[in-house]
Amino acid sequence: DEKIENLFKYINTEIDLRRKKFLQFNGSYEDFIKQKKKKIPNIIVVINYFDVFSELYEEYAERLYELTRDCNKYGIYFILSVSSTNGVRSKLLQTFKTTYTLQLNDEFDYSSVLGHTNGIVPSKIQGRGLFKKDRVLEFQTAYAFDRDELYKKILNTSIKIFMHYKTKMKP
Repeated sequence: DEKIENLFKYINTEIDLRRKKFLQFNGSYEDFIKQKKKKIPNIIVVINYFDVFSELYEEYAERLYELTRDCNKYGIYFILSVSSTNGVRSKLLQTFKTTYTLQLNDEFDYSSVLGHTNGIVPSKIQGRGLFKKDRVLEFQTAYAFDRDELYKKILNTSIKIFMHYKTKMKP
């Protein structure tokens, strides 16, 4: 619980800092980057099995709505994965501009997740799925590295990025 609470505090603090920093730039991360020509890293928060997370940490799941509603304009993004089509409450789901789904058991589930799909379903090939931004499209996933080395590569890359920005961060 302490780690989750600290994560939420960090994100709220970062939103407040960025809100003040971007005030002169229409309150927008994108406008700040374009006009200031100064880079600030995006922050990506991934919650795997959000449906399980919301059962175990209901109060944090409720607080997530406020964060996801405001954070995109400050360069902070959330990715949630769920194991069922109703794993995210509709109120929270509305704060996400893009929705992805891999293969589902029932063709009708695609429309419950994505809305109107015009009958589009992904091909029966492993790694295929659908996503909806302005319209529904099919996509194919792939491993960026050898599957056996995937975790190690992600960890090493994350450490390198962290160390790079750590040296540039002001206390």
